[in-house]
Amino acid sequence: MEITKELLKQKFEEYNNLYFNNELPMCTFSYNYMRYAFGTYTTHTKSFGQKMGHIRISKSIDLDEEMLRELLVHEMIHHYVRTIDGVFFDGFFCHGRHFVRQIKRIKKEHGLEIQVFYPDWHFRKEKPNTSRSLKVIAFLRNKLHLF
Repeated sequence: MEITKELLKQKFEEYNNLYFNNELPMCTFSYNYMRYAFGTYTTHTKSFGQKMGHIRISKSIDLDEEMLRELLVHEMIHHYVRTIDGVFFDGFFCHGRHFVRQIKRIKKEHGLEIQVFYPDWHFRKEKPNTSRSLKVIAFLRNKLHLF
């Protein structure tokens, strides 16, 4: 399945309607290589004080439709806990009681089981073809926060 930012946005809108009664504000999305997580959720504050959620999905895993739904709804639950519940820290890796409450609600209301961790999913063995200069730039940008 080919994942794009447009597909992630479309699925976010679909799942927001289905599982969250259109309560969630729109997120920004990225789709890039990660070897440490299948997906992540972060927030940043815009210049005028509004909190903006960001969902990042890994290219290092082959996703089918069902896996994408589970992964995206999982990250959307983090977005719900942060924006609707207003909870900044929710237990171990933010999978605490607020997160679990949403998992149980979605299972009860919709029959969809969302996991906290996905032990049966595996990263691809391949590595992205990245030049040395791009690796250095990524290091400086991400680790040292220079630009």
